[in-house]
Amino acid sequence: MAVPLAVDVRDSMAGSMGQEVKSANTVAEEWIQVSSSSATVLQWFEWIEKSTGIVLSYNPAQMELGDVCRIEHGGKMTVETLVRRILSGYQMKIAVVPPRKLVIHARKIESYDVSGTVSEEDSEERLYGAVVTLEDKDGKQWNTISNGKGIFRLHVPEGICSSVTVG
Repeated sequence: MAVPLAVDVRDSMAGSMGQEVKSANTVAEEWIQVSSSSATVLQWFEWIEKSTGIVLSYNPAQMELGDVCRIEHGGKMTVETLVRRILSGYQMKIAVVPPRKLVIHARKIESYDVSGTVSEEDSEERLYGAVVTLEDKDGKQWNTISNGKGIFRLHVPEGICSSVTVG
């Protein structure tokens, strides 16, 4: 098990070596120095608590605490940014409870298979090689091509579809 090595939490006006550091308004905005590393969600949470003195409150039944999370690009980030990276596959809300508690409400983002058959409208002949595109509200697209029987299948995250195009 690899764990992050360094922490640099600052919530005062004076930093090390006399540098001026902007004061954090909440514990979620405190800065933390993270090395690139892999650890389980639970290990990351324990490390954050030990390194910062912040209490993390969450429902373990709503998270896969044993999932391994790799922070590819370490560096200086806020505690909230680190928690969001650790829980990147979740819809999340974070609330701050003074003096040093973060309440994390998280729900795993579900994914679905969308499938169907593409056929010519008049003859109902199934179409091979039809491009099927699903697009979300932000313009991100998921594409596939129908097979020899006109069947297509896409694996997409929940809530993405705002339009379907067949071409």
